[in-house]
Amino acid sequence: MTDNMMTSARTAADLSQSNTQTLESLCNHVATLTERVDELETKYEQERDQRQQLETFVTSLLELRGTDDPTDADLEQIWLAGHPIGAMVDRRQCEVQTLRDDLEKQRANNQLTQTEIPAEQTLPIQQITRTYQVDPDVLSANERRAAIVWSHFLETCERTPSKFVLPSSSVRDILATEEGSRPHSETVCRVIDLVDDLGEMLVEELTRNDRKTLVIDRERFQEFSDELQATIETTQPHQEVAE
Repeated sequence: MTDNMMTSARTAADLSQSNTQTLESLCNHVATLTERVDELETKYEQERDQRQQLETFVTSLLELRGTDDPTDADLEQIWLAGHPIGAMVDRRQCEVQTLRDDLEKQRANNQLTQTEIPAEQTLPIQQITRTYQVDPDVLSANERRAAIVWSHFLETCERTPSKFVLPSSSVRDILATEEGSRPHSETVCRVIDLVDDLGEMLVEELTRNDRKTLVIDRERFQEFSDELQATIETTQPHQEVAE
């Protein structure tokens, strides 16, 4: 066999081997891509099933009453998990309005403690609160604490439809925040007793499970605030506003 023939044979063999390797590489790459596609299809099917399950769950929670058209449904006709959305929104709006009313009452109460009106027309607790704002050193330690508790009563208390409730735990938290240290339980009890005494007919002290609680009746508080506001308006000088 001549040299040229041997060279040609080797070249053909090399090309054949190279083509074989290239084909194997392509086959491996195609197999890898096919496996990846299968994984993506499986993942897609799983996500689709999860989405369908979620849609079914949400649909089971939502209910239309009085209409079959969700695009034309009023808020009162939509129910969520057996609860009327409209009623829930109305209730929340009432709660917000109640909080606004309570805030106005608190502002009126704060205004009263800063207004010069006859002392006999205010409660003793309001009198020492006013003194605390001007000259706290003339008060005893527990009188200062009572003034602090009264100043934070409405913003801290728990609210029910008929009462403002301030448990001993809240009294302790108020004093701890203002004084920088946690008061002794006996101190908390003495301060609650003092707020009750100085609050006279407006404040009631209750004991439940050996724990003291300060309570203010909402209706009584409203009447008292209205009377005091009327007193403020009649005692303050009327100022003419220049146009």
